[in-house]
Amino acid sequence: MGRFCNWITSTKTRLYIGWFGVLMIPTLLTATYVFIITFIATPPVDIDGIREPVSRSLLYGNNIISGAIIPTSAIACYMGREWEFSFRLGILPWIAFTYSTPVAIATAVFLIYPIGQGIKNDTLD
Repeated sequence: MGRFCNWITSTKTRLYIGWFGVLMIPTLLTATYVFIITFIATPPVDIDGIREPVSRSLLYGNNIISGAIIPTSAIACYMGREWEFSFRLGILPWIAFTYSTPVAIATAVFLIYPIGQGIKNDTLD
């Protein structure tokens, strides 16, 4: 077990994995697989309850531009891995800090703003 831990946290290898990488690599592979499958073959869904299904997949005629979203989880995982790598090297984590900006922006635009809009619309109806 000690040999495995030393290999994971070693900064002498060509590709640094780290403990964030141990969680990040299988998680991102699974998320990428699910994103691709759902982007291609998600069935239409009645979102508004007005019996007009909305389709978001390529099989139902949607275009490729609608899937051009950078998943925030990938940026957050990479940010954690870069922070761990800079910690192991004993340097300041400037790369992790710069990757936190797109995470904050994406969270604000795609998570916090729609929640506020949903609350506002539900109270006015």
